[in-house]
Order: sequence, then C-alpha cells, then structure tokens
Amino acid sequence: MSKNPTENLTDPALARELRQALSAALLPLARGDSALLRPPTQVGWQAGAQGHYHSAPELFLQLSGWTQFTFPQGGCRLQAGQALLLPPHLQHAETVGADEHGRSGAGGEFRNLLVYAEGTALSVHLANEVQPGQPGILHLEVRQLPVVAQMAQQLLAASQRQGEGASAGCSEGHGESDGALDDWRARGLVSATLAQALQLLEQPPSEQQDEPPAVARTRLLVKNQLGDPELSVRGLAQQAACSADYLSHLFHRHSGETLVGYITRLRMERALQLLASSRMAIKEVAWACGYNRPGYFIQTFRRLQGQTPSAWRQSAAGRLSPAGTD
Repeated sequence: MSKNPTENLTDPALARELRQALSAALLPLARGDSALLRPPTQVGWQAGAQGHYHSAPELFLQLSGWTQFTFPQGGCRLQAGQALLLPPHLQHAETVGADEHGRSGAGGEFRNLLVYAEGTALSVHLANEVQPGQPGILHLEVRQLPVVAQMAQQLLAASQRQGEGASAGCSEGHGESDGALDDWRARGLVSATLAQALQLLEQPPSEQQDEPPAVARTRLLVKNQLGDPELSVRGLAQQAACSADYLSHLFHRHSGETLVGYITRLRMERALQLLASSRMAIKEVAWACGYNRPGYFIQTFRRLQGQTPSAWRQSAAGRLSPAGTD
C-alpha cells in the first residue's frame, strides 16, 4: 500500500509549492478568468453512500489532474485551473486522477489544494494521489488565530448561492452568467480569504500550535472520515505509515486526549449540532456521525449525554424557543 511519509508534512519544497499555488490561483479567481464551482446545499445523509462532510465550507483549488465529486444528488468534475467551494454539511465522495492530455503545467499528475477554516483554526494542505483514485495529504499547514473566524464566515457567505433554483449540479461561474452579480460576490469573498491565508502562512505557528505533523494530520484525517463506520485507530495508523500503538501514544502525549476519545468526542459534537440545527431523523444523524447501527449510537449518546438523542433534541428545542420561558 502506498503511503505519504510523515516527513513530507514539513518539506520546505512542498511548503513553497503550497504558497505558490495559493498565489497563482488568487488573481484568476478575482478577475473571473477561472471557473468557481459552487454546488447547492443538500440536506440529509444518504446511508450506504461513500463520502463525508464538514461543518464548514471547503475550498478546493485544482492544480493539475482532476477530481470527480459525487453528491447524494448529482456531482461534478473539477479540472486543472478551476476552484470548487463546497457548502457545509454536503455529503460528498472524491475520486482523483491524472490528466492524460497533460493540459496542466505539472504534466497532468493529480494535485490539488484544500483550504478549510472553522472556528479559529485554518488548515491548508496539498493533496496527491496515494492510491489509484484516492487522494492523500502531501503537505499540511495549520494556523490557529482569531482572524480565521472572519475567514470562515467569508467562505460560508460565498458558498450560499443566491437567486437560483435547487439544481443538483455545480454552478459554474466566470463572471458572465445570468448570476454574474452573485458570482462576483462569491469571487470577492473567496479571493479575500485566499489573500488572508497567504498572509497567515507567512507567520510561524505558535508554540501551542507546533504539534508533530503526524498529530495535525491525524486530526484532519479524523474530521475527513468521521462519518465512516470503518474509522479506527488501526486504519489511521496505516494511513500514517506507523503502528497503532505509536500513533495512539504520540496523539495522547501531545493532546492530552486518547485518539479513541477524540474520535468519540467529535462524533458527539457533530451529533449535538445536527440534532439542534436540522430535522434529520435519529438514524440519519447516527449514519452521519459514523454509526452504522442507530441503536449503538443511541446507547453511546445516552451514556455520554445522560439522555437519548430524541430527549436531548426536545429539551434543546425548549431551551431555544421563546415560548419555553415563562
């Protein structure tokens, strides 16, 4: 099995490539010279379908090769030189490949860049093809700063398509479509976010952020695979090319939390968010959080939260409703 060596995550040459890719994408996006794809939000979780989703938008910049995105309804292919902004909570799977025609300057080999801002944490990573059709993390950088919260809001606003019907495909804008005004609005927000990301990457990580690259990479892998019932310490260790015991020890030593505990905590945080903010059925919430057996999800939720998911949702609705206070 082909894997990315951990040393790549601190390679100066890859750090330069990442920054150059961000810089090269900025002006074409701002001028409307490159496509910015924006699929619509699709509510719910399709059980049995491959893929994952995040609580905040994801911005993909395709540097070379292609990425095929599959959604519960529809999909689209991202080609070299294009960008795609996924809205939050959109289940998706990715298949990647090289461009046989070599249309990109990198000879067609798959390479893309992902920008993700959630809360005060910014992560930017280069991806390559680690197995046929499967992307992997080639180089990752993380920054934790208050200004990232503003960047996250910008990407969220840009991902929300305005004045369009509920199409299942991606809206492709070059600044010349009927939705030109909305396209320019989105481009301005995305361009501002990329410019801010470039500035933040020039700042060295603080001592609190300076955890081993393998730990930062594991955090990102867990978030990417949180809805996968097969997510496990053993599987994460295989992706990191190390033993499960070593990865568990390393993660606990630098985070103060066990890796199993971290996975469970993130799954519960996602469950609470979905129960409070969506009308998804309990079984759909279970599937979205990586539990293929809703009964086990309910049991785990009750053990950690003190009540069933349905009871928690009802009490949360009462706390949030003005009618719930006399």
